[in-house]
Amino acid sequence: LSLKVLIKPHLAYWGSPFSWRGEIAFEDDASWNRFWSSYRDWIVAVAEVSKSADAFAVGTELERTVDQHQAWSGVIRAVREVYPGALTYAANWDGYERVPFWGELDAVGIQAYFPLVDGETTASEAAIRAGWARWSQRLRDYSERIGKRIVFTELGYNHSQSTAAEPWSSRTDDGGEALQALCTKIALETVESEPSLIGAFLWKWFPEPHPIGRNFRLATPEMRRTIRQAWRP
Repeated sequence: LSLKVLIKPHLAYWGSPFSWRGEIAFEDDASWNRFWSSYRDWIVAVAEVSKSADAFAVGTELERTVDQHQAWSGVIRAVREVYPGALTYAANWDGYERVPFWGELDAVGIQAYFPLVDGETTASEAAIRAGWARWSQRLRDYSERIGKRIVFTELGYNHSQSTAAEPWSSRTDDGGEALQALCTKIALETVESEPSLIGAFLWKWFPEPHPIGRNFRLATPEMRRTIRQAWRP
């Protein structure tokens, strides 16, 4: 099908003091050392059983850890010892420029929930295209500066009237399906036309018998048509 498989492990934060994985951080060296030791063991174990995948993400949205360059370098070296494919890290859309270890990976990974319009802007097709044009230029400049191409480790829109302004939001509302499809169409056209971008992994698709899911629904008839038209041979 000409699709690629990316294994992108996520740390669950439920039952912890953190509201999302981007808040994971610790106050003392002993806690940090325990975190890095257990994280390295875990991510290497996952990588070792993922050898047949095309690519592997060494981390996902761990925003408050990325300044610990030495620790991440150790994780990347350990993963490369057991995994033969391409490596990336999945940075949040507003944090990819703070990641210091892109040079040790094969591509810049970004969770591509870029706000395309502001809260006061009508989410017209022209406004959405203008938003993507701004982000494309910024991504192209960054890619050229660090000498790495970019892959969208997540790209998705909710069925919501606010999805162009807040693509990361899990809030849904009636009547947002058309805007979801329009945002997805323009995003996939951008991936196709922008040379700094390798491709995108779409969020989110569930297996049968319930493929549509609650939010970020990709398997609806309209979204299937949108994806099919954008990704046709």
